[in-house]
Amino acid sequence: MGPERAIETKFRKYVEEHGGLCIKLQGTRGLPDRLVIFSIAMRDKDDQPVVGGGMYFAEFKSKKGKLSKAQVFWKEHLEKLGIVVQVFDDLADAVAFHKAVQRYKQ
Repeated sequence: MGPERAIETKFRKYVEEHGGLCIKLQGTRGLPDRLVIFSIAMRDKDDQPVVGGGMYFAEFKSKKGKLSKAQVFWKEHLEKLGIVVQVFDDLADAVAFHKAVQRYKQ
């Protein structure tokens, strides 16, 4: 298993252990590796609990890896639609980003 795959596998396990989904995307060249979907525990203006959710795309690369032209196209296209696309080459960075977005709407 290469470094990209190792990071991706560990990250998938982390997301799933924390109640999220980390769906492998296949079939369209250049799409990011994973669609990450998660719940967010929030409170409304009256401090009542509300459940919300979020999603983003995750692409995994080795330290020296670069996005292909097709990956750059999809990243830019999705971002123009307001969708977050993150590229990770390190498990700690991926976990830190995931923790941050889970807290974002709290």
